[in-house]
Order: sequence, then C-alpha cells, then structure tokens
Amino acid sequence: MTSCVQLLGHAYRLRRSTPALPVVDDTAHRAALTQAEAAAAELRKAGVGSQTGNSARPALPPRLFDPIEGHEAAKRILKRALLAPRPVHVLLVGPPGSGKTQFLQRIATLPNSRYATGPTISSSGLFTYLLEHPATQRLVIDELDKAAEADLYVLLTLMESGKLTRLQHRAIEEETRIVWIFAAANDDSAFPEPLRARFVRLEFRPYSETEAEAVIERILVKREGLPPGRARQIARAVAARSRDPRDAVQIALLTRHGEPIEAVLEQVIPEQSPSR
Repeated sequence: MTSCVQLLGHAYRLRRSTPALPVVDDTAHRAALTQAEAAAAELRKAGVGSQTGNSARPALPPRLFDPIEGHEAAKRILKRALLAPRPVHVLLVGPPGSGKTQFLQRIATLPNSRYATGPTISSSGLFTYLLEHPATQRLVIDELDKAAEADLYVLLTLMESGKLTRLQHRAIEEETRIVWIFAAANDDSAFPEPLRARFVRLEFRPYSETEAEAVIERILVKREGLPPGRARQIARAVAARSRDPRDAVQIALLTRHGEPIEAVLEQVIPEQSPSR
C-alpha cells in the first residue's frame, strides 16, 4: 500500500517537473469583454432579447476570419459578440486600409446578415431599410460616420430598446427588432455620446510600413496566388507609399502578366500623395 509520504513525494516531483504556463497580458482584451458584458446586462434589464427563441445562437464557421491577416484580439471579441445570446454591438474605428471593411464583409456572409453603408441607409432611411429586410438579425454598416444624423438617432433607439421608431404623418410608427449592429467608421468623434457608449469600440491603428509590407505580401500570395518573389516586389513598392492592401491588389491585377509595376504604381498611388 502506498504510504502518504510516497504520495507527497510523487506530487512534489510532478509539480517541479511541470513547466509554468506563459503569462499573457490580455488587459485590452478583457477591457473590451467587460464592455460587452456591461452592454448585454443593460439590454437584459430593458428586456431586449429575452425571448427564448433568441437564447441559442448558431455556431460560427470555424474559419470565418481566417482570410484577414492579424488583428487576433479583434477576432476574439467579434466572435464572442456574434455568439452572444443577446445583442452586443461593436464599432470598428480606424483609418482606411486597416482591415475594418474586411471584418464587416466576413460578418455579412453569415445567414440573416445585411451589409450596407452609411450613405446607402441614409438614402432611404434606416427605419425603411430594416422594414424592407425583416429577416435581418445582424446589421453590418460600413462608413457609419457618413450616415445622416437622423439615422444615428434611429440606430441609438434600436440599440437601447430593440425598437425602431419614427414620426410619420403625425403618428408614431414603431417596430420591434432584435438586431446585432456591427459598424465601422474612420472617425467616430462626431457621433452622439450616447450612441458611442452603446458600442464595444475596437480601435484599429494604421499599419507601419514594415507591417504593411508583410501583410500585403501574405495577401498577394495566399489570396491572389502570386509567386512569393512577385508578391514581395509589389508589397515593398506599395508599402513605401500606402498602407492599404487594396492598392496592392489593384496593382497585382493590372500587372498580372508580369509587366513592370512602376508606371502602374505611379497611376494608382502617385508618389507625391501622402500615405493612405
């Protein structure tokens, strides 16, 4: 029979031989999750999304965000928001070419998702837009900073109460909708503060030249199928003038038969232009 002393000795040796797990600083990640949990708690108090039919969210495609290079923390937050049992709204803020639109486009591929831009919804009004698309569960809005002010307040009411409200022919029209909002803006400083407070805000900083070169090269090889040498050549030339991978894709398409890139580069990204 094994004695207590033998068991203790074995436990001590096992403890000493087990490598320590690395410590990961996820302060920013946890702060965003705290925001998401607080937003969900407020919605629960308001009774939004309390229906049992909305309590179970469908599984996400396991490789939903794989085509996007980097931004691992943003990917984790967005996946949690998409799987939340009640609406958690997320705003992506950052300069052009930092990856915001790629995230929105991927979310828009999910069932019952609807992609729009700020100017698009303002042409008909957000109330009418959602009325015309009643199955929408996820509203994906790019360029939200270009939406009309009236639509921003319609959006705020929807996020606060789960209701769409407007004054029409001296009567108040109201629709109940449970919708997740995923939006992007280059700059959110002009948004009403109550609207900003309803979002979990993810800030996308611009790529450095070195980061842009690496990201562009991977995109050109993995998504556009370019040979590594050609991808590296285009990535190096583009990153010196622009941080936007879309510029590199355009140049790759325009020189797909191996033509010199210099003349095309000058047309797509003139050297005197500031980095975009």
